Amino acid sequence: MQQFLRRYRQAVAQAEDLAGEVQALRLLEDRLGSTLPPSSPALARLEQLTAQLEDQLARCLDIRAQVERVIQMVGDEQQQRILQLRYIRGMTWERIGHTLTLDERWVRRLHAKTLDSLARHMPPL
Repeated sequence: MQQFLRRYRQAVAQAEDLAGEVQALRLLEDRLGSTLPPSSPALARLEQLTAQLEDQLARCLDIRAQVERVIQMVGDEQQQRILQLRYIRGMTWERIGHTLTLDERWVRRLHAKTLDSLARHMPPL
């Protein structure tokens, strides 16, 4: 279950990596200006990475929707919030505890309890 929930943050990290590459190539393109011919491999790579980034962003949205559906299956609002903060927003346990004004250890216990409950009541993903 935890592996399934982590998929969104992993997809976001991949999108961020691609966005960094696109940004670096665009900066290079701006510096070189019109010296690059339209058939330049660098421009082709930029177009390729831009298309990959768009695909990855669409994947992120799909995965996020799947993860959010699973989180919504949790009956307790506080437990839902812990999962949202951890797996959608990517917060640390300490930050989640601070946000919810709960002890970090209690947040971890609630998280484990929630994952166990989800695993028992859901079909395999």
